Parts: sequence; C-alpha cells; structure tokens
Amino acid sequence: MGDAIPARGPVGRRGYDVAVERPDPERHVARSLAAVVPEGAPVLLAVSGGSDSMALLAAAARVARERVAVVHVDHGLRAGSGGDARFVADRCAELGVPCDVVRVAPRAGSSGRTETAARGLRLGALAEVAAARGAGWVLTAHHRDDAHETLLLHLARGHRGDRALASIPAVRPLGGDARVLHPFLVGDPRPGRDALAAWREARGVPHVEDPTNADDRVPRNAMRRALAAGDAPLDAETLEGLRRRARRRLERRLLAVAARLAGGWRAEGRGSFVERAVLEPPEGDVAEAWIPELLRLLGAGLARPRRLAPRASVVAPLTRLLERGRGELAVPAGAAPLRLRASRAGLHLPDEPPRPGDPAARVLDALTRTSLHL
Repeated sequence: MGDAIPARGPVGRRGYDVAVERPDPERHVARSLAAVVPEGAPVLLAVSGGSDSMALLAAAARVARERVAVVHVDHGLRAGSGGDARFVADRCAELGVPCDVVRVAPRAGSSGRTETAARGLRLGALAEVAAARGAGWVLTAHHRDDAHETLLLHLARGHRGDRALASIPAVRPLGGDARVLHPFLVGDPRPGRDALAAWREARGVPHVEDPTNADDRVPRNAMRRALAAGDAPLDAETLEGLRRRARRRLERRLLAVAARLAGGWRAEGRGSFVERAVLEPPEGDVAEAWIPELLRLLGAGLARPRRLAPRASVVAPLTRLLERGRGELAVPAGAAPLRLRASRAGLHLPDEPPRPGDPAARVLDALTRTSLHL
C-alpha cells in the first residue's frame, strides 16, 4: 500500500524550509537517546567534519559527553581528506571526547573509487569500531532534507511502497549487535540542513566543507540542488506529507505484525513454526506489504538473527506458496539462505528456532533490530 504520487505542481518558494523552525539539536539527541538507548550505554558518533555532523557532535557533547566517542572514516578519495581527519580529531580533543580515525580506501578497480563504492566500507568500519568500543548504537547526522532527497531518488528509480515513501528510518541495523540511530529524524519538528547550520553557527562551532558536495554528477547532489532551487518534481511540503503518512502506516503494520507473532510463533523440533493466522494480512492491508514486515521481524527474532530485506522477487513466490499451502522456498539471508516450508497450518522454519525466552520480549527485541521510523 502507498500514496498515489502526485503530478508535478507548483514548487514552494521556501525550498527545504516549509515551516519556520526553532530547532534544538540537543533536545533531539537527548530525546532519541532516552527513547531507544539503554541508560548510560556508550554511543558512537559518525563525524565527517561537515556542518551537519559537527552540529551532532556539539549537541551530543553537551547532553551525553561521558558516554560519547567519535569515529571519523577517511576514504582518501580526494586531496585534503587527511586534513578533515585532523580537524575532527583536534575538535574532539578540545571537547574531551575520544576519537578514532579509520582509513579505509576502496580498492582501485573494485567497484570504482567513488563515494557510492565507499559507503559499504564506511558502514563496515563503523560496525568494527562500535564493536571494539562496546557501543551498540552509532549516531549519524542525517536530517529532514536528507530524507527528502532520498525519497525523490527512490521515486526516480521506480521504488514505491511505504518503506520507499518513508525514506530514511530513524533506527536501522548496522552489523553484529550494533544499530544506527539518526536522532534528527526522531520526533517533530525534524530539523533540516539550514536549521542545523544556523544552530551550529550561533554557537561558534567550526566545520569543514567537502568540495565533492558541489559535483552534480552525483545524483544526490543534483537532487539537493534542485530541491533548494525549487526545481524538484515535488516540493518539500508534499514530500514531508508523503513521508508522514507512510510512517504512520508502517507503524500500524509493524505493531500488528508484532502482536500476531507474539501469540503465534513457537519452537518446533529443531526449528520454529508460524501459525497461518499470523501470515494473513488484516482487513485493509495486502500481502505484498504485510509479508515483508513479517519476514523482517522473523529474521531478527531467530536464535541466529538473520537480516532479511524482502524484495518482490521473494515476496511474490512466498505469497503463492502460502496460498497453495505446500512447497519450499529459500530466502536470501546473509551468508546462508533461510529455508521456509509452507503447509495448510502455517509456515515452518525447519532449521531456525526462535530466540529462547518470553515470546513478547523476543518480538519487542526483534523490533529494535529492524529499521524503524519513529
């Protein structure tokens, strides 16, 4: 299910800033930590040195200095990147915040020495530093404008559905036991790029500029410039409305899936079993939207948690399998596929037992290990 995408219409003159903002990054960070991170647990900040991430560092240092550490990942993709690393390290030293600088350059000839190729390496580096520091949460400075750009890129690439429309989640898995938290995407009003910069400048917090942000050959940069100039296919107010409605639908669907799973998922032999009633979407929803959320929670709640990102190529055959009430399907799930077997009674996972313990607690924990829009 999803919104009909409106045709191009008049673009708001204000570009990104649809409403007058009074952003408080400190409040966003404090509220986000209180909402999802165990009290006193260490957190890691991903800081590039740019305006957004320096606002995040300044805010986090004010509200949670004793539990914060920083990681800066230098890919060496441009001249001057070493200077950015030194800038971040020096600023952290001034604030009394521990800082790790990790240098990870994409191999020439692999997938290209580009920012896109570097992203996977960057996420891997963040996960490794988080594990070394015992931090289960990595905070990044993604904000409302990033989410609008991502939504437009999704639409341009033909992606639909509530996950695509909701854009960047506030919480998502990173790797191992670590999760990413975007505090500026939690609650309302969500600050944008200009608002964060104004807050940072008012407090005299320095930053560095990445010259590659001006390269319009990068699709995100081009989309950013179009939004700022009012030349994007949809204006910021329309994009925010699409995101808000998609988030609400996802929230309702996830809660309904979680309630069903808590009462209808149990161990079976060396694996587990999901009752048929859990598999059927409630009135007003459709299997194409319900089954992916079910699979995400199932994967996160297994004794050996598996990260599932169900696509249409998986959901369609699984839906047909469930309708027939017989047959098997292997679902891609990390290092090894997840084997599913359908029967008239429900869905069997012959090799995958659920995590031991109280079913409700298992499902609640699984929720925090999936992507969430808060």
